[in-house]
Amino acid sequence: MFQFRLPWSSVIWNDFFSSSLKDLLRKDQTQRPTAADTVEILGSYKHILGSPFAESVFNCVAHPSYQVWKQLRHTYSNDIQWLHEIAKSYQSLGEERIANDILEQMVQLYLDSVERLSEGRSTTYPPERNEFDKVSATFANILDYLPEWLLAWICFEIASYLTARQNPDWHSAIYLCEQSMTRSPTDPIIPMLLSNLHARKGDYERAIETEDLLRTKIPRISLITMETTLFGFFARVRPLKKAHFSEITALVHL
Repeated sequence: MFQFRLPWSSVIWNDFFSSSLKDLLRKDQTQRPTAADTVEILGSYKHILGSPFAESVFNCVAHPSYQVWKQLRHTYSNDIQWLHEIAKSYQSLGEERIANDILEQMVQLYLDSVERLSEGRSTTYPPERNEFDKVSATFANILDYLPEWLLAWICFEIASYLTARQNPDWHSAIYLCEQSMTRSPTDPIIPMLLSNLHARKGDYERAIETEDLLRTKIPRISLITMETTLFGFFARVRPLKKAHFSEITALVHL
């Protein structure tokens, strides 16, 4: 029986690299992984080996089996979704620290993608539509892990992308704002975005209903807090021009 051990004490890497080699050396060539599959699985190792929590994974007591790892990578080619599933696998094994570290990396990858989405607004989102579609598709799974103070910005960027298409996806844009309102019910920006989406879609009754919801929130928020929130949001989504801040100040003090 084939045996191969690395000169490391790490259980997971001895298991994974030994199993990878066994796959590549199978006598039946139909059972061997393709070159693309091999690159994919080795790339998944790089995610962990090159991460800030590599040492924790290296020394972990329990880990997903090679077969589970390979199956998850085959099922979830999107890095964000894959990291989410790997984190769940570690949680099921009681490795909460590693799971949380992986979830943090997942969130950072997602925020990096949203940042590229923001940069793409000025160029009508040309080259990376597939990646941007994945950002939208994974929103529901990752929502609970996202920083609450960034939700309005994330909603704005994804909704802008979804509604800038030749056939705007109003349903998905509205749904993600509604989900975000549930997660962050006191954020005043998200109802503004949602009301604007309804109005742009032509559903003015829903737009007014959402505005009414916003009015019930504003009295509970001080003007200073409201102005700071608006400044922070607009600083992210619009060029830093003095006129824009004058518009926001005027709006707050109406």
